[in-house]
Amino acid sequence: MRDQMVGTLRWGRPLAALSALGAIAVLSFLSCKARTAPPREAAWSRLDSISASVINLRINPDARHVAVVTKAHGKLLQVSLDGKKDNVFDTILSLTFSEDGEHVAYVGASVKSDPFRVEGVAVIDGKPGRPHEVVGDIHLSRDGKHMAYQASDDRGLTTWLVLDEARVRKHDSIKGIVFSPDGKRLAYCAGTIRRGGYAKSSCTWQTIVDGVAGKSYDSLGVPVFSLDSRRFAYGAFKEGRARVVADRQELKMYDRVGEPVFSPCGKHLAFKASKGDQQVVVIDGTESETYWGVLGVAFSQDGKRVAYSVMADTTRDAEKCAVVVDGVEGKAYRGFVGGQGRGPLFSPDGAHVAYVAGDSASGRVVLDGREGQVHTGGMPSDIAWSPMGNRLAYRAAAPGRGMLVVLDGKPGKRYDGVFTGTLTFSPDGKHIAYIARRGKKQFVVVDETEGRAFDWISSKDAGVVFDSPSSFHYIAGDGLNVLLVEETLK
Repeated sequence: MRDQMVGTLRWGRPLAALSALGAIAVLSFLSCKARTAPPREAAWSRLDSISASVINLRINPDARHVAVVTKAHGKLLQVSLDGKKDNVFDTILSLTFSEDGEHVAYVGASVKSDPFRVEGVAVIDGKPGRPHEVVGDIHLSRDGKHMAYQASDDRGLTTWLVLDEARVRKHDSIKGIVFSPDGKRLAYCAGTIRRGGYAKSSCTWQTIVDGVAGKSYDSLGVPVFSLDSRRFAYGAFKEGRARVVADRQELKMYDRVGEPVFSPCGKHLAFKASKGDQQVVVIDGTESETYWGVLGVAFSQDGKRVAYSVMADTTRDAEKCAVVVDGVEGKAYRGFVGGQGRGPLFSPDGAHVAYVAGDSASGRVVLDGREGQVHTGGMPSDIAWSPMGNRLAYRAAAPGRGMLVVLDGKPGKRYDGVFTGTLTFSPDGKHIAYIARRGKKQFVVVDETEGRAFDWISSKDAGVVFDSPSSFHYIAGDGLNVLLVEETLK
């Protein structure tokens, strides 16, 4: 028999004691027994070397490859992938990796002298495509098998949609290109200059999904696909009024609408909408109560629960904000309430919901309606759940100065900085890793144990990536060397 029940966020009193006191809101979870941090064994390999000539550097999403744009010969630029040099151009733009991390693409432009002209090409995995006068930003499907962009060959008078290097369709203007998560569907917004108009600012707009055009509007939001790729929705504006169009069906008209949000299962659709000077949340066509403002909407993974941040009241002195969970409005706070994407954050199993509440001076994390400790010096951020939803961590200001990570309700060590977006649990939830800074050096912290210090560690494109419950990797810089660092917990 285990010497302690597994998996509780140790925050507050045990469940039985709370029940005896008649408490309604429960903050404690069943938690892991405190462990001594395991020793770490690290190995690293050089991916590339950089110098002052570096113009841009990108890390792929799984933190195993690095693409660098450097000056090659005089004013010319060159891309290298893991040290392997690619084509040379006068200008390089839109450097991007596919979400699976296996493909890299960019736009290369060259000045030609006979006759004088500028040629742009889309390059994917080192292979240049067809040249155009103008090439827009590149969009890759998640698996990198498909590439789309807008291009022009008549000085920008018209624009082609180019898909996998084939010119598909010509329009006066194109924007908002997006692939579905499975990469099998493509949507974009196409503009047509009104009769008698000359500028692209006078366009009417249609959303084109799977090659089929929708109705015309004065302006459009970027199309959004559900995670299962079956559904799509977008905001549309016409003659001073707005609505959401979902699966080609026009929904109710409002003064303004926000970006549509699908539940992870794809069965439910929510968005905020304005009615005069107040707002509502619309979920599957049903309106919530009216509020002074709606800040963010979040669904649980199974789509059965929904929560959103609202401005419950406004005065001359302060705004009172609250979180509504499953239709029940919680306590109002001065300042801001919410989380990543400005909405609350459900645990992976949907059993719990957490959010931050406070202002620029102080704040706390609220878990299932129960308030955690107050942190001065700013609001907590970066709420992170363990994969099974039984542990919670977040970033907060340390007393006096610096930053720290709070895990299971217990504040950790103080550092000069903890990088946003880097809190990561191991697949089994037993370990937590994040990137911290002391002085000018950066290092990965795992279970309160610091790793080797580097000049920099990738935190924007990709941070620490766990490969198993006991191994992880990341990309770091040591002098001129870009390193792939792989560590094992012993």
